[in-house]
Amino acid sequence: MDRDLQEFRSKMEDFRNKMEGDLQDIRDTIDRNDKKVHKRLNGIQLALQGKNFEDQCAIACFDQRISALEKRSSRPRKPK
Repeated sequence: MDRDLQEFRSKMEDFRNKMEGDLQDIRDTIDRNDKKVHKRLNGIQLALQGKNFEDQCAIACFDQRISALEKRSSRPRKPK
């Protein structure tokens, strides 16, 4: 009986150690994947910020051109 109990404890300890190792592997995998996801999200955010900046520059250039055309068209013209 004593021997069976020791064997059972030994097997339970082996099982516990294996489960702890498996759990740590899962945690490591989750951490790696989390870092990859955050890196990709940061890249997407930077790309969107860059695109937004490009759009703002394009709008600003367009506004400047429209303003210049409006100024030119509002100037009094010399008779020909």
